[in-house]
Amino acid sequence: MRITGGQWRGRVLLSPVRAGVRPSMERVRKTVFDILHGMLTLEGIAVADLFAGTGSYGIEALSRGAAMCVFVERERRLVQQLRQQLQQLAVPEHRVRLLCGDVFALLPRWQELGCATPQLLFADPPYGQHMGERLLELLAQQRWVEEGTLLCLELSVRDRFGHSVGAWQLLRERRFGDTLVQWWQCRREQ
Repeated sequence: MRITGGQWRGRVLLSPVRAGVRPSMERVRKTVFDILHGMLTLEGIAVADLFAGTGSYGIEALSRGAAMCVFVERERRLVQQLRQQLQQLAVPEHRVRLLCGDVFALLPRWQELGCATPQLLFADPPYGQHMGERLLELLAQQRWVEEGTLLCLELSVRDRFGHSVGAWQLLRERRFGDTLVQWWQCRREQ
């Protein structure tokens, strides 16, 4: 598994330390970032990688110019591996924040934890547990989420759900076999 663009393009990402982790495929990530390129400029923005696992989305965003990334992963061993990966890439500490814990417990405490407000969120929750809609419902309740914030959500096609959840509107989606990638935007002002 390699980084597909930016300053670390071609660098190999560490393989997951535990079974059951499903890293995003290179071709899916490349397409996601190609599409995002037409939606916003990564240069200088803050991003968040929720359900980070190997951190492939966040690392890819940093490689392509994001100013900083908050990684959220509940598995301590994966957080340690992610820390090791970031050190191997020589990512400056001020560009990264690692949170070990449950996404659903940490999002309501985002500001209290002193996390940067992301303009782009990535989420790749476990398949088959219908966490995507639950995540959007929780994000819709968070006042720290700004108008225009984008969410790139990777899920199983079997976990697909409606076109709006609270303030979040589905912009587009793309299918890759059993994987569905959706791009959502926060539109509170409607």
